[in-house]
Amino acid sequence: MNTFQDLLLTFTTRISHEEDFAFDRDRGPLANALRKELLQLSISEPDLELRDVAVDEDGDISVQTKKCSVFVTSDSLLMIGWVTTPEELADASFLSKVSRLVATLFEARGSFRPKTYGARWLFSTRFPPRIDSTSLTSKIYAPILASILEDVPSSVNSFQVNSNYRSGEFSDLVEIEISKRDIQIRQGRESDASNFHDFGEFLLRADLAGTIDRLRPTLSGLTSELGNMFRRIQRTKQ
Repeated sequence: MNTFQDLLLTFTTRISHEEDFAFDRDRGPLANALRKELLQLSISEPDLELRDVAVDEDGDISVQTKKCSVFVTSDSLLMIGWVTTPEELADASFLSKVSRLVATLFEARGSFRPKTYGARWLFSTRFPPRIDSTSLTSKIYAPILASILEDVPSSVNSFQVNSNYRSGEFSDLVEIEISKRDIQIRQGRESDASNFHDFGEFLLRADLAGTIDRLRPTLSGLTSELGNMFRRIQRTKQ
């Protein structure tokens, strides 16, 4: 990891829509239609190369591409697992590629009206074994606990905080989870689909890169301290 813009994140999007009451009956033909559309799309978008289409144990349609997985249900379309960076999330061409994938799958669903659009990013890292992560994690939990506790504990086994708030036309969610083994930071945005012409416009106006940048001090501090941890481990092995 060279710079903040190279930070590895996991990107997720979701469209909720009107209930498809015939989903159980039609999932086979729908899976075939999705396969056909994605094979056509992958001709112009090699990153979206289709790997598999199947019906999973929950009865949902599972689509595996080179970059991500998509789950199609009776009332939603969920894309997960796309590994990206802050720099890429700020790139309009990247957002356009994601939008084309989501739009292709959603349009194949038929004439169901979208209800909400959502997107979020996740930063997650595991701590090296036998390493005391307190010096790193306390920089996050200590200021928060200090606002409600007279005596802040020197270490915690776990810590979790989440906040949901309005930001203009968006409903924003920030979650932080800390344990002895790892740390996860998520931020998501959701909005009524009627606020946008389509999902592509939602992604552009959601400005996910901007939400990451507002957490730059926290994320940069974490990655810097993690780098120091790994360097100390390497020195002890020499």
